[in-house]
Amino acid sequence: MRILHAVHKGLPDWRIEREAYLAKKAGHHVEFLGLGEKREPFLDVFSQVTMLRSINNRQAVLDKSIRREWSDAIDRINPDLVHANDIIAAEFSSGLDVPMVYDDREYWTMQRIMYKSWPLWKRIAIRPFLRVIPVWEKEILSKHVTVTVTEAIAEEHRMHCANVFVLRNLSLGEEVRGLDVNPTREGIVYLGSDFTRARFAPHRDMKGLTEHICFDTVTGLPRDEMYRTLTKYRIGLVPFRTTPYTKYIGATKTYDYLNSGLQVLMTRPLYKSHEKLPYTYPFDDYSELPSMIDSLEHVNPKEIMEYSHENLVWEAQQNTLFRAYDVCLDKGQ
Repeated sequence: MRILHAVHKGLPDWRIEREAYLAKKAGHHVEFLGLGEKREPFLDVFSQVTMLRSINNRQAVLDKSIRREWSDAIDRINPDLVHANDIIAAEFSSGLDVPMVYDDREYWTMQRIMYKSWPLWKRIAIRPFLRVIPVWEKEILSKHVTVTVTEAIAEEHRMHCANVFVLRNLSLGEEVRGLDVNPTREGIVYLGSDFTRARFAPHRDMKGLTEHICFDTVTGLPRDEMYRTLTKYRIGLVPFRTTPYTKYIGATKTYDYLNSGLQVLMTRPLYKSHEKLPYTYPFDDYSELPSMIDSLEHVNPKEIMEYSHENLVWEAQQNTLFRAYDVCLDKGQ
Protein backbone atom coordinates (compact mmCIF):
# COMPACT_ATOMS: atom_id res chain seq x y z
CA MET A 1 0.00 0.00 0.00
CA ARG A 2 1.15 3.53 -0.79
CA ILE A 3 0.74 5.68 2.34
CA LEU A 4 1.22 9.45 2.27
CA HIS A 5 1.91 11.19 5.58
CA ALA A 6 0.82 14.81 5.21
CA VAL A 7 1.25 17.77 7.56
CA HIS A 8 1.17 21.55 7.10
CA LYS A 9 4.70 21.85 8.49
CA GLY A 10 7.83 19.83 7.87
CA LEU A 11 10.30 17.33 9.25
CA PRO A 12 11.57 16.11 11.61
CA ASP A 13 8.36 15.07 13.35
CA TRP A 14 8.70 12.27 15.87
CA ARG A 15 5.10 11.03 15.94
CA ILE A 16 4.77 10.95 12.16
CA GLU A 17 8.08 9.14 11.82
CA ARG A 18 7.10 6.50 14.39
CA GLU A 19 3.88 5.84 12.48
CA ALA A 20 5.81 5.66 9.21
CA TYR A 21 8.33 3.34 10.87
CA LEU A 22 5.59 0.79 11.61
CA ALA A 23 4.20 1.03 8.09
CA LYS A 24 7.57 0.67 6.40
CA LYS A 25 8.48 -2.26 8.64
CA ALA A 26 5.23 -3.93 7.56
CA GLY A 27 6.26 -3.57 3.91
CA HIS A 28 4.27 -0.49 2.89
CA HIS A 29 5.55 2.31 0.65
CA VAL A 30 5.57 5.53 2.69
CA GLU A 31 5.98 9.12 1.41
CA PHE A 32 5.77 12.54 3.06
CA LEU A 33 4.07 15.79 1.99
CA GLY A 34 4.65 18.99 3.94
CA LEU A 35 5.08 22.74 3.72
CA GLY A 36 8.27 24.71 4.21
CA GLU A 37 11.97 23.98 4.05
CA LYS A 38 13.05 20.42 3.33
CA ARG A 39 14.86 18.91 6.31
CA GLU A 40 16.00 15.44 7.25
CA PRO A 41 13.81 13.21 9.45
CA PHE A 42 15.10 11.42 12.54
CA LEU A 43 14.37 8.04 10.95
CA ASP A 44 14.98 6.72 7.44
CA VAL A 45 11.33 5.88 6.77
CA PHE A 46 10.20 7.89 3.71
CA SER A 47 10.91 6.81 0.15
CA GLN A 48 10.14 10.35 -1.05
CA VAL A 49 9.71 13.75 0.65
CA THR A 50 7.71 16.47 -1.15
CA MET A 51 7.70 20.01 0.23
CA LEU A 52 5.48 22.89 -0.91
CA ARG A 53 5.85 26.56 0.00
CA SER A 54 5.42 27.58 3.61
CA ILE A 55 2.21 29.28 4.78
CA ASN A 56 0.98 30.74 8.05
CA ASN A 57 -2.28 29.87 9.80
CA ARG A 58 -4.12 32.84 8.29
CA GLN A 59 -3.08 31.80 4.79
CA ALA A 60 -4.33 28.28 5.48
CA VAL A 61 -7.83 29.77 5.53
CA LEU A 62 -7.60 32.58 2.99
CA ASP A 63 -5.04 31.47 0.38
CA LYS A 64 -6.93 29.24 -2.04
CA SER A 65 -3.90 28.70 -4.27
CA ILE A 66 -2.14 26.55 -1.65
CA ARG A 67 -5.09 24.17 -1.70
CA ARG A 68 -4.68 23.75 -5.46
CA GLU A 69 -0.96 23.11 -5.05
CA TRP A 70 -1.71 20.59 -2.32
CA SER A 71 -4.30 18.80 -4.44
CA ASP A 72 -1.94 18.69 -7.42
CA ALA A 73 0.84 17.24 -5.25
CA ILE A 74 -1.42 14.46 -3.98
CA ASP A 75 -2.49 13.70 -7.55
CA ARG A 76 1.18 13.34 -8.56
CA ILE A 77 2.05 11.15 -5.58
CA ASN A 78 -1.09 9.04 -6.13
CA PRO A 79 -1.31 7.38 -2.68
CA ASP A 80 -3.74 4.69 -1.64
CA LEU A 81 -4.27 6.46 1.68
CA VAL A 82 -3.50 9.89 3.13
CA HIS A 83 -2.56 10.03 6.81
CA ALA A 84 -3.25 13.71 7.64
CA ASN A 85 -1.35 14.75 10.74
CA ASP A 86 -2.98 18.05 11.66
CA ILE A 87 -6.23 19.90 11.07
CA ILE A 88 -4.85 21.97 8.18
CA ALA A 89 -3.49 18.95 6.29
CA ALA A 90 -6.79 17.18 6.96
CA GLU A 91 -8.87 20.12 5.70
CA PHE A 92 -6.75 20.34 2.54
CA SER A 93 -6.97 16.57 1.94
CA SER A 94 -10.61 15.96 2.85
CA GLY A 95 -12.81 15.88 -0.21
CA LEU A 96 -10.07 14.68 -2.51
CA ASP A 97 -10.61 11.31 -4.12
CA VAL A 98 -8.29 9.48 -1.70
CA PRO A 99 -9.19 7.68 1.58
CA MET A 100 -7.93 9.70 4.55
CA VAL A 101 -7.15 9.06 8.22
CA TYR A 102 -7.14 12.16 10.42
CA ASP A 103 -4.46 12.12 13.14
CA ASP A 104 -5.50 14.62 15.81
CA ARG A 105 -2.56 15.10 18.14
CA GLU A 106 -3.85 18.37 19.56
CA TYR A 107 -7.65 18.45 19.94
CA TRP A 108 -7.50 21.72 18.07
CA THR A 109 -10.79 23.17 19.25
CA MET A 110 -9.74 22.92 22.88
CA GLN A 111 -6.10 23.77 22.32
CA ARG A 112 -6.94 27.21 20.99
CA ILE A 113 -6.03 28.15 24.56
CA MET A 114 -2.37 28.07 23.48
CA TYR A 115 -2.85 31.14 21.31
CA LYS A 116 -3.73 33.26 24.35
CA SER A 117 -0.01 33.61 25.06
CA TRP A 118 0.65 35.14 21.62
CA PRO A 119 1.00 38.93 21.21
CA LEU A 120 -2.29 40.72 20.51
CA TRP A 121 -1.35 41.64 16.94
CA LYS A 122 -0.60 38.01 16.16
CA ARG A 123 -3.86 36.79 17.67
CA ILE A 124 -5.76 39.36 15.60
CA ALA A 125 -3.93 38.21 12.46
CA ILE A 126 -4.98 34.58 12.91
CA ARG A 127 -8.62 35.21 13.89
CA PRO A 128 -9.85 33.69 10.62
CA PHE A 129 -8.05 30.45 11.53
CA LEU A 130 -9.25 30.40 15.15
CA ARG A 131 -12.84 30.85 13.99
CA VAL A 132 -12.81 27.98 11.49
CA ILE A 133 -11.08 25.40 13.71
CA PRO A 134 -14.29 24.06 15.35
CA VAL A 135 -16.09 24.06 12.00
CA TRP A 136 -13.28 22.19 10.26
CA GLU A 137 -12.83 19.76 13.14
CA LYS A 138 -16.49 18.76 13.34
CA GLU A 139 -16.75 18.26 9.59
CA ILE A 140 -13.52 16.24 9.36
CA LEU A 141 -14.55 14.01 12.27
CA SER A 142 -17.95 13.37 10.69
CA LYS A 143 -16.33 12.10 7.49
CA HIS A 144 -13.06 10.38 8.38
CA VAL A 145 -11.54 7.67 10.53
CA THR A 146 -9.66 9.45 13.30
CA VAL A 147 -6.60 8.66 15.39
CA THR A 148 -5.78 10.63 18.55
CA VAL A 149 -3.49 10.56 21.57
CA THR A 150 -5.64 10.06 24.68
CA GLU A 151 -8.86 8.34 25.60
CA ALA A 152 -10.23 11.66 26.90
CA ILE A 153 -9.94 13.23 23.43
CA ALA A 154 -11.32 10.05 21.84
CA GLU A 155 -14.43 10.25 24.02
CA GLU A 156 -15.09 13.80 22.83
CA HIS A 157 -14.49 12.92 19.18
CA ARG A 158 -16.80 9.89 19.30
CA MET A 159 -19.71 12.31 19.58
CA HIS A 160 -19.02 13.20 15.93
CA CYS A 161 -16.98 10.27 14.58
CA ALA A 162 -17.91 6.59 14.49
CA ASN A 163 -14.34 5.30 14.22
CA VAL A 164 -11.82 6.79 16.66
CA PHE A 165 -8.60 5.02 17.62
CA VAL A 166 -6.09 5.93 20.34
CA LEU A 167 -2.36 5.90 19.61
CA ARG A 168 -0.58 7.18 22.70
CA ASN A 169 2.70 9.07 22.31
CA LEU A 170 4.74 6.09 23.44
CA SER A 171 8.50 5.72 23.12
CA LEU A 172 9.95 3.68 20.28
CA GLY A 173 10.97 0.33 21.74
CA GLU A 174 13.96 0.09 19.44
CA GLU A 175 15.40 3.17 21.16
CA VAL A 176 14.83 2.25 24.80
CA ARG A 177 15.26 -1.49 25.18
CA GLY A 178 19.05 -1.29 25.25
CA LEU A 179 19.29 1.38 27.94
CA ASP A 180 21.44 0.75 31.02
CA VAL A 181 19.37 0.18 34.15
CA ASN A 182 21.68 2.27 36.36
CA PRO A 183 20.23 1.29 39.76
CA THR A 184 22.05 4.13 41.56
CA ARG A 185 20.03 7.20 40.70
CA GLU A 186 19.60 10.62 42.21
CA GLY A 187 17.80 13.84 41.46
CA ILE A 188 14.77 15.18 39.67
CA VAL A 189 14.49 16.16 36.00
CA TYR A 190 12.16 17.99 33.65
CA LEU A 191 12.39 17.01 29.98
CA GLY A 192 11.58 19.85 27.60
CA SER A 193 12.42 23.39 26.57
CA ASP A 194 9.64 25.19 28.47
CA PHE A 195 11.94 26.73 31.08
CA THR A 196 14.18 28.25 28.40
CA ARG A 197 11.34 30.36 26.95
CA ALA A 198 10.23 33.86 27.84
CA ARG A 199 6.84 32.59 29.02
CA PHE A 200 4.97 29.32 29.45
CA ALA A 201 2.24 28.28 27.06
CA PRO A 202 -1.09 28.51 28.95
CA HIS A 203 -1.65 24.75 28.90
CA ARG A 204 1.91 24.10 30.10
CA ASP A 205 1.98 26.67 32.90
CA MET A 206 4.54 25.82 35.61
CA LYS A 207 4.97 29.20 37.30
CA GLY A 208 6.09 28.84 40.91
CA LEU A 209 7.44 25.30 40.60
CA THR A 210 11.06 26.34 41.22
CA GLU A 211 10.05 27.94 44.52
CA HIS A 212 9.30 24.52 45.95
CA ILE A 213 11.80 22.04 44.49
CA CYS A 214 15.13 21.97 42.68
CA PHE A 215 15.46 20.02 39.45
CA ASP A 216 17.51 19.80 36.28
CA THR A 217 16.16 20.41 32.80
CA VAL A 218 17.09 18.32 29.77
CA THR A 219 16.47 19.74 26.30
CA GLY A 220 18.01 19.89 22.84
CA LEU A 221 19.92 16.61 23.02
CA PRO A 222 20.03 13.92 20.32
CA ARG A 223 17.56 11.21 21.24
CA ASP A 224 20.12 8.57 22.22
CA GLU A 225 21.92 11.05 24.48
CA MET A 226 18.61 12.22 25.91
CA TYR A 227 17.74 8.71 27.04
CA ARG A 228 21.20 8.08 28.48
CA THR A 229 20.90 11.32 30.43
CA LEU A 230 17.46 10.41 31.79
CA THR A 231 18.77 7.14 33.23
CA LYS A 232 20.86 9.16 35.70
CA TYR A 233 17.73 10.47 37.45
CA ARG A 234 15.26 8.94 39.86
CA ILE A 235 12.21 11.21 39.33
CA GLY A 236 10.69 12.89 36.28
CA LEU A 237 8.26 15.79 36.35
CA VAL A 238 5.09 16.50 34.38
CA PRO A 239 3.80 19.42 36.49
CA PHE A 240 1.52 21.46 34.21
CA ARG A 241 -1.05 23.51 36.10
CA THR A 242 -4.70 22.72 35.52
CA THR A 243 -6.52 24.33 32.58
CA PRO A 244 -9.62 23.24 30.65
CA TYR A 245 -7.22 21.54 28.22
CA THR A 246 -5.08 19.64 30.76
CA LYS A 247 -7.33 16.60 31.00
CA TYR A 248 -6.71 15.88 27.30
CA ILE A 249 -2.89 15.93 27.37
CA GLY A 250 -0.84 12.84 26.59
CA ALA A 251 2.74 14.02 27.15
CA THR A 252 5.47 12.12 25.33
CA LYS A 253 7.88 12.91 28.18
CA THR A 254 5.80 10.72 30.52
CA TYR A 255 6.57 7.62 28.49
CA ASP A 256 10.19 8.61 27.96
CA TYR A 257 10.62 8.91 31.73
CA LEU A 258 9.03 5.53 32.40
CA ASN A 259 10.94 3.73 29.66
CA SER A 260 14.13 5.19 31.15
CA GLY A 261 13.24 3.82 34.60
CA LEU A 262 12.07 7.00 36.35
CA GLN A 263 9.22 7.44 38.76
CA VAL A 264 6.96 10.28 37.60
CA LEU A 265 5.26 13.07 39.55
CA MET A 266 2.29 14.66 37.76
CA THR A 267 -0.54 17.04 38.53
CA ARG A 268 -3.74 15.10 39.17
CA PRO A 269 -5.57 15.90 35.90
CA LEU A 270 -2.48 14.70 33.98
CA TYR A 271 -2.38 11.55 36.09
CA LYS A 272 -5.95 10.88 34.99
CA SER A 273 -5.36 11.78 31.33
CA HIS A 274 -2.48 9.28 31.27
CA GLU A 275 -4.87 6.65 32.68
CA LYS A 276 -3.27 6.41 36.15
CA LEU A 277 -0.17 4.61 34.94
CA PRO A 278 1.97 2.51 37.29
CA TYR A 279 4.97 4.36 38.76
CA THR A 280 3.25 7.74 38.30
CA TYR A 281 2.09 9.73 41.32
CA PRO A 282 -0.48 12.57 41.40
CA PHE A 283 -0.33 15.79 43.37
CA ASP A 284 -2.61 18.81 43.62
CA ASP A 285 -0.31 21.68 44.54
CA TYR A 286 3.39 22.39 44.19
CA SER A 287 3.64 22.92 47.96
CA GLU A 288 3.05 19.16 48.39
CA LEU A 289 6.12 18.18 46.41
CA PRO A 290 8.92 18.43 49.02
CA SER A 291 7.23 16.11 51.51
CA MET A 292 5.95 13.88 48.71
CA ILE A 293 9.45 13.40 47.34
CA ASP A 294 10.85 12.71 50.80
CA SER A 295 8.26 10.00 51.44
CA LEU A 296 8.21 8.48 47.95
CA GLU A 297 9.18 4.82 48.16
CA HIS A 298 12.11 3.90 45.94
CA VAL A 299 11.26 1.55 43.08
CA ASN A 300 13.98 -0.44 41.34
CA PRO A 301 14.48 1.19 37.90
CA LYS A 302 14.73 -2.28 36.38
CA GLU A 303 11.17 -3.01 37.46
CA ILE A 304 9.90 0.21 35.89
CA MET A 305 11.82 -0.40 32.66
CA GLU A 306 10.67 -4.01 32.31
CA TYR A 307 7.04 -2.96 32.68
CA SER A 308 7.40 -0.02 30.31
CA HIS A 309 9.35 -1.87 27.63
CA GLU A 310 6.59 -4.47 27.56
CA ASN A 311 3.55 -2.20 27.74
CA LEU A 312 4.49 1.39 26.87
CA VAL A 313 6.37 1.19 23.59
CA TRP A 314 5.22 2.36 20.20
CA GLU A 315 5.46 -1.05 18.52
CA ALA A 316 2.74 -2.38 20.85
CA GLN A 317 0.26 -0.13 19.02
CA GLN A 318 0.90 -1.49 15.53
CA ASN A 319 -2.38 -3.38 15.32
CA THR A 320 -4.34 -0.27 16.31
CA LEU A 321 -2.74 1.82 13.58
CA PHE A 322 -3.31 -0.77 10.88
CA ARG A 323 -6.87 -1.34 12.07
CA ALA A 324 -7.54 2.38 11.53
CA TYR A 325 -6.12 2.07 8.02
CA ASP A 326 -8.24 -1.00 7.27
CA VAL A 327 -11.45 0.66 8.43
CA CYS A 328 -10.61 3.74 6.37
CA LEU A 329 -10.03 1.71 3.22
CA ASP A 330 -13.10 -0.45 3.79
CA LYS A 331 -15.28 2.65 4.13
CA GLY A 332 -13.51 4.41 1.24
CA GLN A 333 -13.40 7.59 3.37
